[in-house]
Amino acid sequence: MKAMPQIRHCVLLACLLSPLFAAINPGRILDYAAPSPGPNYALASYRIWCPPMLGKLSAVLVMVPGSNSDGRTQVDDPEWRRFAEEHHLVLLACFFKDKEPLLDEAYAQAAKGSGQTLLDALSSFAKSLEMPEIAEAPLLLWGVSAGGQFNYEFATWQPQRVLAFVVNKGGFYHTVPAPEATLRVPAIMFIGERDLQRRIDAINRVFSSGRSRGALWALAIEPGVGHESQGTVPLARVFFHSVLAARKSGTACCAPAKASVLVFPEPWLASKDGKELRPASQSTALDETTNWLPDRATAEAWRDFVTRAP
Repeated sequence: MKAMPQIRHCVLLACLLSPLFAAINPGRILDYAAPSPGPNYALASYRIWCPPMLGKLSAVLVMVPGSNSDGRTQVDDPEWRRFAEEHHLVLLACFFKDKEPLLDEAYAQAAKGSGQTLLDALSSFAKSLEMPEIAEAPLLLWGVSAGGQFNYEFATWQPQRVLAFVVNKGGFYHTVPAPEATLRVPAIMFIGERDLQRRIDAINRVFSSGRSRGALWALAIEPGVGHESQGTVPLARVFFHSVLAARKSGTACCAPAKASVLVFPEPWLASKDGKELRPASQSTALDETTNWLPDRATAEAWRDFVTRAP
């Protein structure tokens, strides 16, 4: 019993020193680039950030920017870093370039070569960081515009690797309808109410095709907004948090993100206008007029997002 005060003092000291340790040891950053152009890209480069006190790896959060943009500095974002530390993630940010300027970004079609560079980057980082679990870790895919297109196409190509994904106001989606396995990968698909009509139509087509077959997907229309994406970040984080919480306890961190490792005790459904939320157990609707959300917290955050004033 005499040791208890010493234990408490050690715990308190550790809590006090943790922020200081993070400040002097801000984690590890590495870069990787595909060695040469590929069939659907001129350049594919990646940057990874590993938190200083990671613990057991839960997943890799992949961030894909808009058309032909260098998104690698996104690993420096303090909010994403805090989210990664809280959930035991590493951050991986991307930079893709097309061989020629195109309206429809060729590199977004992950199955044609660009997706393999992402897997190659994970393997390279796993060796460099001496963290073999990174090579096979499940992926959370966050993307904007063309990045959302890449996320969807990657999830249709390698659904077993994807824990959840975000489609964010992109305009070209090729693999429609999605394979059956992709329907079991949770997703949120964001639309800007004032975005170009072709983008709105494209995402509606993807969502309707999947949701009518029971896809674990939600459509989120942002009122009064066009192609901007910053307003979608808070809801995406709530969504990712809920999906991570749904993983079975004791599941190996490096196991691929198969649907069987996700357990949603009480998913919710929402009407398209956000006026009605209810547990999925109270409805059998599987059409594009309903949205699937992993739990009540995400459903309420989704409702606040789609019903807020412009």
